[in-house]
Amino acid sequence: MVKRGINGAVDFTYQERMKHKNSSVFFESVSRGIAGMPAFGNLSRSQRWDVIAYIWTFWADMQSVERGKAIFGQSCASCHGTRGDGSGLQGAMDFTNLSNMVSVGQPSVFFDSVSSGVPNTAMPPFKDTLSEEERWDAVKYAWTFQYADYPGSPEALPLTPALPSGTPPAGREWYNSPAGAVILLVSLVMLAGIIYLFIRGLKER
Repeated sequence: MVKRGINGAVDFTYQERMKHKNSSVFFESVSRGIAGMPAFGNLSRSQRWDVIAYIWTFWADMQSVERGKAIFGQSCASCHGTRGDGSGLQGAMDFTNLSNMVSVGQPSVFFDSVSSGVPNTAMPPFKDTLSEEERWDAVKYAWTFQYADYPGSPEALPLTPALPSGTPPAGREWYNSPAGAVILLVSLVMLAGIIYLFIRGLKER
């Protein structure tokens, strides 16, 4: 069951929901709108991705991310690089490539890979050496790499779940995004939902 907040708004702090969603789902919702929420296609792609980056901060809290950073440095950086760009070992996944992350990843998929390893690759299982909480902390930290600053054009990332490989769109580091503007946008989304439900209620009377 999907946990929802006031007037049916999605609760982004709900762990079980966020574990099984990837960034493209939220990007399309912001771009095209969903029931009770208007579309925000008037925002640039970069701005919409900034919103998505901010949404993930509700799930990946900074305490968990900081713990994950230490775990990543000890157990993951030798292959994936200290910046998560796959520079430590040829063939290691590049977490900074937003196209890759959106195409193949959601947190639960990465957690399964960390836990059980990836067959026919150098990725070993960590379920016997890291606790479940430690594995989730590592996943949450790895998730932040896709929102760092990159020089690529935001127009390079089309509005589809299946994305081509290539340079990810430009964006701000997720926890340094313009929080004030994003909070305002989220507030407007919630207000629009309330107005929509109010008008619908009047029509049904």
